[in-house]
Amino acid sequence: MEPCKIRLGRIHYINVDPIYYVFDQGHGPGWVEIVEAAPSLLNQMLLEGYLDVSPVSSIAYARHFAHWSLLPELSISSHGRVMSVILASRVPLKELQGKLILLSRESETSVALLRLCLEREGICAHLVREKLDSKEGLAKTAGAALVIGDTALQWGRNGLFPHTLDLGQYWSAWTARPFVYALWAVSDEALRKNPSGIAALVKVLKNSLKQGMDRMDFIAQHAGHKLGLPHGLMRRYFQGLSYDLGYKEQTGMLLFFERLYEKGLLEKAVPLKFVACSE
Repeated sequence: MEPCKIRLGRIHYINVDPIYYVFDQGHGPGWVEIVEAAPSLLNQMLLEGYLDVSPVSSIAYARHFAHWSLLPELSISSHGRVMSVILASRVPLKELQGKLILLSRESETSVALLRLCLEREGICAHLVREKLDSKEGLAKTAGAALVIGDTALQWGRNGLFPHTLDLGQYWSAWTARPFVYALWAVSDEALRKNPSGIAALVKVLKNSLKQGMDRMDFIAQHAGHKLGLPHGLMRRYFQGLSYDLGYKEQTGMLLFFERLYEKGLLEKAVPLKFVACSE
């Protein structure tokens, strides 16, 4: 007997491709409905009950942990350079004092991380959320732009913003810990209504990730064609990502939450609340 239908979110960036490998190959179970959107929209859809399970930004989990539980052993993290969360700047970092920095509307975690980085550097800039669809226009109006996802990978190869700060690399150099960008969360209501289905989905996603990691060269090649970027660059990108949520990733994430709580950017200390799945 198949589990009840589960509405599963998917970030519309290539970084999740290994986790959704079996779905992309047409082998995903029929009881899973995929809904693809930007990270910020997926956060909202899970909160409002339009999704049962979804990747969510780590700061969204920190704000809504009372209503969500985490799927075990799944994340999008980096242990250093990430390449897809960058501050693209026309001037060196220290010269951004007082200048305009435009922020992607698609990510909350990256914005919070940037705030911590700028504060540590003693930089007070004007941060404004904007749709980042024209790098030529932005180069004329802003000192820098926080760019994420596939766009960051493409912008990293243009000369309009000659200075780039990789925020994953900055965090790891600062704290000696990984940074967790996204997690897979289930609403507590969906978990209560369909615990066996959620447990089955965890197994599906873990198996999909295993197959995806075994076909990483194929995934990188496909991603390169999609974005118009070299295969070698895509290989390096995926090699720099971690999809685990082990002890190191958890300690890095909890440190991030602690820093935000200390700065008043989170209202409460954040515990990690996981789905209990029997093998």
